[in-house]
Amino acid sequence: MTVLRPTTHGSVPGPGVAAPPATAAQQVRAALAVALGVIALGYLGSAAVIALVLAGADRAVISLEAVSAAAGPLWLAAHHVPLTIRGFALGVLPLLPTVLVFLLSAKAAGGLARRLRLGRPADAVRVIATMGVAHLVVGGMLAAFTDPPFGAAPATGALACGLIAALAATTGVARGCGLTALLRRRLGEGGYAGLRAARVALMSLCAMGALLVALALALSFGSVRGAFAELAPGIGGFGLLLVCLLYLPNAVVAALSFVAGAGFNLGAVVVSPLRVIGGLEPPFPLLAALPESGTRWWLVCLLLPIGAGVLLGWVCRRADPQPQNRVLVVGVAGAVVAAAAFVAAALTGGNLGVTSFRIQAGLLAVALFCWVAGPAAVVAWVAGPREETDEIEDEDDPETVEEENAEAAEDAADDAETDDEAEDEDAAEVDEQAATDDVEPVQDSEPEVAGDGAPEVTPVAEEVPPPAGEEEDFVGEEELEQALLEPPDEPGKR
Repeated sequence: MTVLRPTTHGSVPGPGVAAPPATAAQQVRAALAVALGVIALGYLGSAAVIALVLAGADRAVISLEAVSAAAGPLWLAAHHVPLTIRGFALGVLPLLPTVLVFLLSAKAAGGLARRLRLGRPADAVRVIATMGVAHLVVGGMLAAFTDPPFGAAPATGALACGLIAALAATTGVARGCGLTALLRRRLGEGGYAGLRAARVALMSLCAMGALLVALALALSFGSVRGAFAELAPGIGGFGLLLVCLLYLPNAVVAALSFVAGAGFNLGAVVVSPLRVIGGLEPPFPLLAALPESGTRWWLVCLLLPIGAGVLLGWVCRRADPQPQNRVLVVGVAGAVVAAAAFVAAALTGGNLGVTSFRIQAGLLAVALFCWVAGPAAVVAWVAGPREETDEIEDEDDPETVEEENAEAAEDAADDAETDDEAEDEDAAEVDEQAATDDVEPVQDSEPEVAGDGAPEVTPVAEEVPPPAGEEEDFVGEEELEQALLEPPDEPGKR
């Protein structure tokens, strides 16, 4: 009988049977498809924003050609590629599109890793490299073929787009492909705990910056409304409002630099808690919230980053039983906060036509590290678990432990010697007692002579007759025979 064997060609796994893992080529093809999808979605989103802005502008003509011509430069701006418009530099780019593009790429990469069940760092490298190279090529081509009045450097466009896509893909596949576990092993528990605690500090600082921006806009509501009326009267204010929303994260970073004491510069205008130098400002609603003069009460703003440091220390108070290790965790978190602030400040500033907007990134990083890490270290040291007695603290000292171990060893040796001596003495007494019990007294062949020369007579014990009634009832054979031969006594003859 012929047996038919099923082939694996074109077979579909049955229910409950796991599909085979994707090969390297399949991973690259899938990652390329995801990257192109992210690029297309970002381009469509940029086109939608351009259409909304043009729809709200006066005397603007909306056409497919105009929207497509402006969507490419906006997509590059979303990847933080500096642009030129009619020869004027536009280096102050909105951060909100950059954040959205980053989150989109990270989400797409994470979904790809889960769908293909990628779990090795090598798989993550393929996905990251593919998405990064795809964005690099597309960014360079868009920058090279941008039509006037827009312009961009192809090299800068390629590097910026590829770098942002690679970082976003790394964030998306880090947990599923084991990169997070690998980082945890390399940094140790203390370093990894510092990375996690830094998120709390960053979120609190961003909330403080947003609160300060909202407060400044509320206090300067009249100036902000006047700027809207001057630049985009009527329905055109909707497009301007959309542009202000795109630049809102930039304002939050500037406010954070203000509360940290570093401040920022807009041309000749200087704004910080310590001093304010006014000047001519470009007509933009967010810039209408800038103060014209300073006050001493602004120094109270320096307490805000200190509050973030206290919160960070409270979070790290149980990171480790030892206070020194908790301070190390706080140091790692403070370094992460400083690095993030440096990158945000560098991305926020840039050239703006004939002027420039600058945040001293280095000064902001150092200031935030001091304001946050200092109070956090104190709170983590004091509020964490403490040793109850001095004896426990002494046990933690290596020198004290060594001294106590040496003393304990000496005491143990002395006790051992004393026990050995006592055992030897007991054994000797036991041997003497045993020898005394085993030896019997030996009598001399000659009697001992008393002091007067007469021999000493040893008394001989006399036999004691058994008591009456206790004689033996034994009868010998002769007595028995005689008793049988004798005639019996006749009665009456006695």
